[in-house]
Amino acid sequence: MKSVFLSGGAREQALSYLLEKGEEVIAVVTPRPSKSNPRFEGVVTTAVEHGIPVIPVERHNVAAELASLQFDLLISCGFPFMLGIDVLSLARYAINVHPTLLPKYRGLRSGPFVIINGETETGVTVHRMTEGMDDGDILAQARFPISPFDTTKSLYRKCKDLEPELLYGV
Repeated sequence: MKSVFLSGGAREQALSYLLEKGEEVIAVVTPRPSKSNPRFEGVVTTAVEHGIPVIPVERHNVAAELASLQFDLLISCGFPFMLGIDVLSLARYAINVHPTLLPKYRGLRSGPFVIINGETETGVTVHRMTEGMDDGDILAQARFPISPFDTTKSLYRKCKDLEPELLYGV
């Protein structure tokens, strides 16, 4: 199955894991790079090391950039742009990796709210993508406890460690 991997964050672990498992990733899509936003450099480096084309996009041209590609699966892992039906309809399947437990913590930058709200656990969710914000069917979740010493950064790291296997297992 041919996949396109969309990322706007440091998700090279997930990309590397998919490639190690033999998944056919035909393109990596990221927001247009800038010096002020270096957080997806690892994803770009991983793609280049594996000979995978990197397609930089802006919010308004994602569909146009992907329209000529032939792929089955769209994987969003830390991608910051909402995707409309024009993008989602290009693939047979479209999934998103979300760094909190859905359906409760939807949306961009929802991670800090698990600490603010005093949750005792959090985790990662893989779900089908729809035009709505993180509201597609849940395909898999992995949970872990929140310690009194956790910060938003430590939770983010723990989620990133869980993402590869959870994503691959879907």
